[in-house]
Amino acid sequence: MTATEIVVRDYKTHPDPEYRLFLFGPEWDGLMFFKSEQARAEAAEEAINAYKDLDNGWSEEVECLLMGEVTHLCTQANVVERPPAEDLDEEGCDGEGSYWGPDIEKRCDYEMLPLPAGGRPMDTAPQDGTPILVYAQHDSDPYHDGRDRLTPYGAHAEAMGHAPDGFHIVVWGGAYEEEDFRVPDWWFVEGSEFETPAAPVCWWPLPMIAEGK
Repeated sequence: MTATEIVVRDYKTHPDPEYRLFLFGPEWDGLMFFKSEQARAEAAEEAINAYKDLDNGWSEEVECLLMGEVTHLCTQANVVERPPAEDLDEEGCDGEGSYWGPDIEKRCDYEMLPLPAGGRPMDTAPQDGTPILVYAQHDSDPYHDGRDRLTPYGAHAEAMGHAPDGFHIVVWGGAYEEEDFRVPDWWFVEGSEFETPAAPVCWWPLPMIAEGK
């Protein structure tokens, strides 16, 4: 049995602040993440029944089914973007002596950061240049609009790459025009000069985060 053999419900294959309740089966390729306890409970009941054989009874693997809640995610921290070429010496080192090889675009650490609850829908986020905190997930955007055209995020990401999954401070903007098409505004990592688009799934006002609310 695989996760895809369970009746399709509202679930994702990666966690985010809304889809944080998980169900795991030992024969699956990954975990299923649910938004509501009811949806997860229904999927769990179906998964349990799938391990019952009318002729031979229960498979022992049924006892390996697990469910729980994600509280932390391993997230990039202390990100340092690659310095401009003019700031590197002949050996590729910056002013602090750090070596930047030709394939190194950024340096960072990784930390287990809490997955906050109460994220707001992106259609309520301010699009006036106000920085906001978001949780971004690349595969949350369809990338194409169903008519074989790139979505706004897809168009920006195709040209520039994209922010990794995780938490970012972003701002709205970055529209540009070419001779025969226009790419509209989108969410970009603050300080990236509108060169690192993100695919946010929910947001928080920065004052709330600063005050620990």
